[in-house]
Amino acid sequence: MITNPAINGTKWTATREVVENAASYITVPHTLFALVADKDKAKGIFIGDTVETWERAADLSAKVHIVYKDKPYKTVLGIAPKMYDEIWTAGKVMYKLEPVIEDGGTLIIYAPHITEVSVTHGETIEQVGYHTRDYFLKQWTCSKITRGGR
Repeated sequence: MITNPAINGTKWTATREVVENAASYITVPHTLFALVADKDKAKGIFIGDTVETWERAADLSAKVHIVYKDKPYKTVLGIAPKMYDEIWTAGKVMYKLEPVIEDGGTLIIYAPHITEVSVTHGETIEQVGYHTRDYFLKQWTCSKITRGGR
């Protein structure tokens, strides 16, 4: 139930802790190789203990990939790259820009190349609609999804 603004740019999340807990059951020796890149240029290569290496790579990635703003904006135009070929993946534009949009503000995702919502989830989205987390939390007990139906 954690929102993207609480996850993006945060090194230790509940999800990361689950991954590390699962990885702790691996009994064979293992090493992490982590690459931080920006466009087509390597910014850092880290090799070593899994957690230490991941933390070092995450710290550099935060410096390279996250841009913080001093104030929120009322309207933001996000351009979905051509590699996002459906709204489901183009939603990453929203995940990345959500923290800089003021309450009640507008995010416009410009993606004239996209022609479908989702190859994988399209049928379900057409039945249920595309909603935010809060929409589903308000309807938790009456939702067909929580009872295993479609």
